[in-house]
Amino acid sequence: MKKTLMIAVVMLITLIVATGAFAASIAPAPTVTVNGTVSAVCTLFTSGTTLNFTIDPSFAGPISATQTGSNTAVKCTNGHAFTVTAASLFGGSGDCTLGITGTLKDAGANTIPYTFTCANGTGTGFGGGQEKNLAIAASVTALQYQAAVVSATYTDTVTLTISY
Repeated sequence: MKKTLMIAVVMLITLIVATGAFAASIAPAPTVTVNGTVSAVCTLFTSGTTLNFTIDPSFAGPISATQTGSNTAVKCTNGHAFTVTAASLFGGSGDCTLGITGTLKDAGANTIPYTFTCANGTGTGFGGGQEKNLAIAASVTALQYQAAVVSATYTDTVTLTISY
């Protein structure tokens, strides 16, 4: 009987210890929730970009401006849509990809209309800090410049705006 009592006590102790261990694993463990949000962000940047026309009225065809300075580009969140609009200080405004009519103006009242475009003014971002070059360009037709008056400088300012 002593042996049976001893076995019963050991079994009871084992049961109590096992129940305590089992109960500890059933209790809910503390949890931490981790959330992340990807912001829709687009940045339009340019640094010292200038488009220059060298206009020779004796030339019979259209003239394209040459670009100096760094590229004009957009950086957007991956997959996020954007549209760039352009507004000429002395001319029109609208979707940059479709092109706008700007106006070059001298210090007086003389003007030369031109077309301003950006080939990649509509699209989606690449993410990862990758930029999309806007490939800005400007051109003037012979009809627009052949009657131009000699002037020191014709100029215009185009403001680019990004919507996203």
